[in-house]
Amino acid sequence: MFGSYKSYSNSSITLIMATINLSWTPASGANVTGQLVQRKTSSTSFSTIATLNATASSYSDTTAVNNTVYLYQIVTQCAVGGPTDGADVCAAKLVCPTITTSITLDDVTFTLPAIGGQDVIYTTVQIFAPGLVSAHLELIGTAGPYTFTRDLEWDTTYTYTATIQTVGCAQTLTCNGSFTIPAQPVCAAVTNLVATVS
Repeated sequence: MFGSYKSYSNSSITLIMATINLSWTPASGANVTGQLVQRKTSSTSFSTIATLNATASSYSDTTAVNNTVYLYQIVTQCAVGGPTDGADVCAAKLVCPTITTSITLDDVTFTLPAIGGQDVIYTTVQIFAPGLVSAHLELIGTAGPYTFTRDLEWDTTYTYTATIQTVGCAQTLTCNGSFTIPAQPVCAAVTNLVATVS
């Protein structure tokens, strides 16, 4: 299975939905009358999102939300007995969040927004100096929001990676970015000092 993007715009908001494509081998036999595609999250129970014929072997879920882990099952409906569900499969379309870096003198502050509830978490943010020498590794392990500040070198452009992953679904995504610490400000002396006597 794999994911693709579908974008819907509403004036000031753009919501990007994921498409989760499922495929399977249907049960055979004259007793099979149809199939149900069912989906759940960690906070919901299985519910039917599609009813298919007995020979269907694929389905595209276009209502999945990014950074949400879904568990899917296919339930076989029969004229006699059942229904019977097969093995479950999990899937999530991971999308990099908008990570903000703000510079104050030689400090950089990272602000990581909330993502995916309890099912998708930040694992690390790693900062790299020129030459790919690691300058800082932040171990996170939370869904956010999360903020941290790091003191770095003046007049240097850094790159960073932020890694997010699903909980219990073995999917990860690495997000990349960069920022520049400006040159050290000059601490100038006063000029044109004059003393007058009265």
